Amino acid sequence: MTRPFLYYLLLPLALAGLGSSLALRSAPIVRFVDRHRPEFRNISALLNAERQLFHTYAHRFRTDTVPLVGLVGSSSVVDGIDPLVMDSVWAAAGLPSRAVNLGMTSLTAYELPLIAHELLSGEFTTIVYLYNTFSFGDSVLWEMVTTRWSTTEFWRANDVNEFTLPDFVDFGDAVLAELVPLARYKNLMHNVAWRGITHDLAPLRYPYDYPDTQMVDGPLRRRESEPVAPATMWGRAVFLGSQRDTTTRGFRALRRFVALAERAGVKVIIVPVPEPDFSVFGRYKRGIRESRIDSLVADVADAAGVQWIPRAAFADLEAQDDNFRDRVHMNGPGRRSFSARLAARLDSTLR
Repeated sequence: MTRPFLYYLLLPLALAGLGSSLALRSAPIVRFVDRHRPEFRNISALLNAERQLFHTYAHRFRTDTVPLVGLVGSSSVVDGIDPLVMDSVWAAAGLPSRAVNLGMTSLTAYELPLIAHELLSGEFTTIVYLYNTFSFGDSVLWEMVTTRWSTTEFWRANDVNEFTLPDFVDFGDAVLAELVPLARYKNLMHNVAWRGITHDLAPLRYPYDYPDTQMVDGPLRRRESEPVAPATMWGRAVFLGSQRDTTTRGFRALRRFVALAERAGVKVIIVPVPEPDFSVFGRYKRGIRESRIDSLVADVADAAGVQWIPRAAFADLEAQDDNFRDRVHMNGPGRRSFSARLAARLDSTLR
């Protein structure tokens, strides 16, 4: 091994790793970046994933000691949970807990062990996993793999023979991001720095994907059936896989995450996130047996000894079309109604 090799390859990598580690351990830097995360509009899927996971990471640097309840799930959680509403319900009941919206776009259950290093880092006393009826299939969302990743957990749960050569390029990027912390959030850091240089940097105006004023997503035909999407499309495949049985990648990961949480001393509660009754007319959910998926989740929760809240607790909210902006996401009024209902339902469990 020659000296130039050490100087021009290993040394820069070592310095980059050290520098990024120091930057991401600086409370002022982390808090600043978290406050100035970009809005959802006009950003890439990867940047969106980075800003959402970084928000979870930033809670390691909080200054209070109030018990935190992390609410985890897909963009249905991003747009479906109002922490301020939940906090007010708990405060009125004398419960000293604080809700944190940890929703991440397109998050499915197989990713829970991959981000357990953040969810179970000791900051959250309780994790409430709010699942969709598409949460438990086998499909891997490659766009997110370099951000929501743990090498150990991924290979513990998967067979190397399941993947093709191009997949291993993504795996390489993911491993690098795990070894060099700044690489995991490179797009976010670049975005914040560039907006600072161009005098376009401002605190995040609202934590949701869409402002409260946007009640409906365009000319949504809520109860008109759409053609069924091909089974090979990710959006359809995740629904089909979720209703198969409890041996899917998603259900296996849910059991693994519950075991990791128990080992970390973190309580887990599993809850269905409300999906509008009219969602069954959409191209992805047509013919999907929602009750079948809920039954499978209930079986897994019961076997793992964790609480599962049935969908019936929120059925009236799902029946009100005006609570939703589209077939997946709640709007402002729906978010506030669900958050108040969920907080009241969790009150006794959190005591």
